[in-house]
Amino acid sequence: MQTQMVHLVINKKAKRANQYKDYEKILKSYFHCKTSVLCPEKLADTIKTARANDEILLIGGGDGTIHHAIQILHDYQKAIGFLPLGTLNHFIREANLPQSPENMLLAIQKILTKQFNMIKVNNEFVINNACLGFYPNLVKTRNYFQKFMYKFIAYLPAIISQLFMTKILHLKLHYGEKEYLLNTSFLMLSNNRYNINFPFKIKRESFTQKEIGIYFLQQNLKKIVSKKSQHLFTIDSKKHTIIINSQHHETLKVGIDGEVKDFGLPIKCELADKNLELFCNENIAN
Repeated sequence: MQTQMVHLVINKKAKRANQYKDYEKILKSYFHCKTSVLCPEKLADTIKTARANDEILLIGGGDGTIHHAIQILHDYQKAIGFLPLGTLNHFIREANLPQSPENMLLAIQKILTKQFNMIKVNNEFVINNACLGFYPNLVKTRNYFQKFMYKFIAYLPAIISQLFMTKILHLKLHYGEKEYLLNTSFLMLSNNRYNINFPFKIKRESFTQKEIGIYFLQQNLKKIVSKKSQHLFTIDSKKHTIIINSQHHETLKVGIDGEVKDFGLPIKCELADKNLELFCNENIAN
């Protein structure tokens, strides 16, 4: 048995939280292993303590749990594992990270890791994307409907209502020496660029190009619903810091991994200085 401590930190509110037992069972046969199953508000302190103790950390939850974890672990000197215990687990699936106890065990034993870029939005670390307009409104509305139905089902009425209720944002984007005036109901800044063939394919092309993807709707959402729009998205990518401002707002709601936060203007999006080292599947390991 290896002497390194493996610590499973599990968000007990995650949809598939109980599946941590499958990971615990197999890992205990090979490592000194301990498990903390906690409410979301207690995760941060436990992760900080585990980091101070130089433990191998496996974080169990969904994209929101991952987002909170990287605020603490963005410069951790050890590889981190993410367990797909959330509802959709977008990042884990898209990044080709281990999705079974056996693959996670193999990754730890063989030290299969990969470096992943991150971006910062007003000094908050982001590994997926940050959205303005439609998405944060969608999340807030979904949270309301989620009181009466399952989270996944709550998306449907939330999407329908926000297609008609989301207003146009009047923004000013500045990057490099360029300034761009933008009127849109949806703006997304992503960690590296997505390949978007809407609605059939939305996938990151790479996690290592050190780029910020920029995406915005060219048309009003109502025109899209009525099928009057031929070109939905404008897509670009930049290695420059991007500054977002508006003469019409002092703050803007930003959606990051299922949560909505009010960000004061200007909003600054930049590449993070360091990468995040994650346990991964053998076919993509460094």
